[in-house]
Amino acid sequence: MIRIEQLRFGYRRGDEVLRLDEFVLEPRANRLVVGPSGCGKTTLLHRVAGLLVPSAGSIAVDGQDLGRMSERARGRSARRSTSSCGRSAWERSASC
Repeated sequence: MIRIEQLRFGYRRGDEVLRLDEFVLEPRANRLVVGPSGCGKTTLLHRVAGLLVPSAGSIAVDGQDLGRMSERARGRSARRSTSSCGRSAWERSASC
């Protein structure tokens, strides 16, 4: 499961590129992320993957809050949540 609450993210120049109040993706659920260029689609996926932490809010993947984990622990968690066929928890949820 992926749970996002009060997510905010901006790059160095101060522009907030991502603002998401609440989002829950249950196992085997499907969601399509669409929008114009620059609206934060890739930024959202990078946050869920643990590549970057949000400036505010929380992202929990399989019950683990990514923002409270060290970079090293996020990497271990991402590897652990990858199935034998090489798909992450996010990809498994999106493709079921």
